[in-house]
Amino acid sequence: MYEMTPDEFDVLKKSEQGYEVRGVKIVCNNLHSNAVTFIAATECLQGCKPSADYLDRIVKGARESCLPTEYVDCLTLTETRVL
Repeated sequence: MYEMTPDEFDVLKKSEQGYEVRGVKIVCNNLHSNAVTFIAATECLQGCKPSADYLDRIVKGARESCLPTEYVDCLTLTETRVL
């Protein structure tokens, strides 16, 4: 969970097009928090492709997080949409 300013949230929301923002309640170690999560919009569950820029961010994050090479290789094969 990350805390961000309204401006940072707006930037994130713009970069996550095709997702719905939903409020959720988080309970961890008896601490209660309100948060939001991004859920794939119903119309994008099948057939939606990421933009090349978005896929690049995902791959970069996977590498920086030291995810398994096989997984990162699979990500790089993802077909992107043509703008």
